[in-house]
Amino acid sequence: MIELPYWLVPIDIVKKLKDINFNEKCFFYLQYQRGTQLVLKNPFSLSTETVRNYNLHFDDISLPTWDQVFKWFRRKNIHSHIEYTSDNDSFKIKIEGIHLHTTESFFKTYEEAQKALINKLIEIYENR
Repeated sequence: MIELPYWLVPIDIVKKLKDINFNEKCFFYLQYQRGTQLVLKNPFSLSTETVRNYNLHFDDISLPTWDQVFKWFRRKNIHSHIEYTSDNDSFKIKIEGIHLHTTESFFKTYEEAQKALINKLIEIYENR
């Protein structure tokens, strides 16, 4: 299993993003080698030539940052945010125009909330 830096979206989520045609240009990507093994790739250059939508290639999967994914959904008019609630020391996800049940909207850590929020945004996008 590949361990990604905390600022990149986890592999299970980026696979779902590729399925819904996420098309942001990214510096990092995963590449399938020998059919199933995923390898982390970085062109080692921060030039505009290395920032690409790697999802266009069959064997590649773009690795966006969290901010890139939330920005992409905002451009699709799906607005959301995460807020801290001090009364129960947790993080709450909110999506504009969507009422989330209390049990599915509170999380102990910010990282859990990010993952849950993106998964929910993907679900909403797929059902549009």
